[in-house]
Amino acid sequence: MKQKKAIEQLAVVSGFAFTMIVIIGVCVFLGIKLDDLASTSPLFTIIFSVFGIFAGIFNLIRSVSKMED
Repeated sequence: MKQKKAIEQLAVVSGFAFTMIVIIGVCVFLGIKLDDLASTSPLFTIIFSVFGIFAGIFNLIRSVSKMED
């Protein structure tokens, strides 16, 4: 029974990590593409990277609070 609970917790944590990586990756990709279009080398990449980090953290907090309910 403990092993099943541990596997479920590992799956949840893995899901959180994967989601954060995807959110940050998509935001960085969009920032790079916007920098290419606007010729503003690191500007949009930095802005979208920070936005992606905050969006990932927000999503994590929201998911954890839903799990507690």
